[in-house]
Amino acid sequence: MVVCSNCGSENPAEALFCEKCGKQLTPQQVQQTTQGGAAPSSEPFAERMKETGKKMGEAMGALAQTAGEKAEVVGQRATKWWDEKLRIAAPVLSGLIGVVIFLIVIIIIDGIANISSHERFWRNLVSFALRYFWLFVGLIFLNSFSEYFYRRYRKRYRWVRPVATAAIVLGWFWIFAQVLEIGGRDLGHPSLTDEGHFIGQVLPLIFVLALLLGYLVLAFRVTAEGPGRAAERGK
Repeated sequence: MVVCSNCGSENPAEALFCEKCGKQLTPQQVQQTTQGGAAPSSEPFAERMKETGKKMGEAMGALAQTAGEKAEVVGQRATKWWDEKLRIAAPVLSGLIGVVIFLIVIIIIDGIANISSHERFWRNLVSFALRYFWLFVGLIFLNSFSEYFYRRYRKRYRWVRPVATAAIVLGWFWIFAQVLEIGGRDLGHPSLTDEGHFIGQVLPLIFVLALLLGYLVLAFRVTAEGPGRAAERGK
């Protein structure tokens, strides 16, 4: 606002003449009013920035969701092509890839042992992995075949999948318990050994819980599919 020096009336900042008395408003008055008056409020700017940030966030969220959906569609198409073209060879190749990755991990661990201050721990991990190599291979291939049969023969295989999943969970928990025991022994942490022993003792319970959870999820999905199928038949 610009204050008229003649009558004291307030005028818009862009006014050249006083709206009340008609006196010309000098540049000095405009400068003095701007300097001496209240500082312009930053609230409109802050609100605009807030609104702009909100819109940008919504746009980025929508873009990420669209990209995720497209990536999911591409992944499903690639998996379908993989299964249809290779058939039973698909899980075999997937399992072999998993075994190769496992061997690379062993090599990396062996390399860590050469530079680590806990060489004994890493060496024993490598020895454990090689000693139970076929157990790791079995878990990798069991998971690969389980996923393949579930994708290809979902309706028939879904009642068997919880058993395979529970077996896989049981195997990895046993391996985890052994790693804890090795760590507790070689790193000087008895608590890790105790935790490993505890997990080893409750392995049957872990298997049963994983099995029950798998069948509960399956029962929920079958129940949820029921009304949808009934509605489709009604149409």
